[in-house]
Amino acid sequence: MTQNEPGNDYPLSEVPMHARKGLASTAMVLLGFTFFTATMFAGGKLGVAFSFTQMLGVVALGNLLLGIYAAGLLHRVQERFEFSIDGALLLR
Repeated sequence: MTQNEPGNDYPLSEVPMHARKGLASTAMVLLGFTFFTATMFAGGKLGVAFSFTQMLGVVALGNLLLGIYAAGLLHRVQERFEFSIDGALLLR
């Protein structure tokens, strides 16, 4: 792989200025690590707080709540796509 081929992440050299990512995209990655760490910590705390069968119930309840939220959000996005923003407001 040469230095000019697409997909080159410059593993053995300094990244040239034209190929560098901005502060916003780098900050998003670092912020994602922060949320991931907090989520794993919370999951670890929940894991030791419940028995196995109780934990299965907690996971099922969490998935149910997430599914309901995602379905409602998808429904709102679909309304805006089909009826525009003004038409979606009339449906509420």
